[in-house]
Amino acid sequence: AGAGSEASLREWAEKGVPDALGGQLAALPYLDACCDIIELATERKQKPVDVAKLHFRIGEALNLPWLAQQIDALVVEGRWHAVARGVLQDELAAQHRALVGQALRMPGHTADEKVAQWIGRDDPNLRFTLAMLGELATQKTLDSPTASVAVQRLSQLVQRS
Repeated sequence: AGAGSEASLREWAEKGVPDALGGQLAALPYLDACCDIIELATERKQKPVDVAKLHFRIGEALNLPWLAQQIDALVVEGRWHAVARGVLQDELAAQHRALVGQALRMPGHTADEKVAQWIGRDDPNLRFTLAMLGELATQKTLDSPTASVAVQRLSQLVQRS
């Protein structure tokens, strides 16, 4: 959460939405991950708030919120484009969850410590993925094939880590 939530809250306030309702509307995008967070917390016998912190820190480290926004913004021309976009969204969420599961196994007591351990490990697949996602993030938008490649790269990172 954080900067994106604050920007959304400002947007709602500028539209004249009362603060309490604006806060609820700004929080809606973060609910998508709730089921994954709760399931991981239950499986690993962790506090949901700790898993949530880790989820968002991993997302920030890999720039996954930006990737999710790019997938959401893909042009849909008909039913099959909509299905393809939905598959990409689901696959990104599944890979994000798997990466959080990996980071949960890292040493450390806080989300920041675990993410630092996960990011800092000597893994050429991780380095390549970070470089690729960093390069993609310099673009203003992604097309469907490029977004597909990015999500596939995350899948490869999960499988090889």
